[in-house]
Amino acid sequence: MKKEIGTTANGHYVHVIINNRHMLAHSSVTETLLTEAVSKIDYTPTFWMGEVDLGRVIGKDACVQTTETDDVRYECRTGRETLSRVVYKRKPEDTSILTVGLCTDDDGLVTVFTAFPGKKAPKELSDPSLRESERPEAEQFWACHALCV
Repeated sequence: MKKEIGTTANGHYVHVIINNRHMLAHSSVTETLLTEAVSKIDYTPTFWMGEVDLGRVIGKDACVQTTETDDVRYECRTGRETLSRVVYKRKPEDTSILTVGLCTDDDGLVTVFTAFPGKKAPKELSDPSLRESERPEAEQFWACHALCV
């Protein structure tokens, strides 16, 4: 089931899937915050993925740059079935950016498929949708970044 949460800057109604298990990993993103961010997006069907700077601290960016001394492991995150590179004993950093992903779903509705505080990162190496053309950027990024636990 979907719920309408607002409109984009150029007038597209936007929906979220109620009880979306993928979004459970990003529970700090409130509907109010998402509605504000969506209102600043100029959506062109059928897909949009990008950063919205809300001009104030809106949360914590859990993706941090790592060093050789960090305790880095691979684990499944909430709502995921694949492994993520995670780091222990590190704290997420303040951010004014909300990364949002919108798509026109099979039902024709513009739907949020992801939203999280922080900058957009390349797909994780374990992401089944990772294309070979995206792999070099993903490998370079995830070799020195991880998600805080």
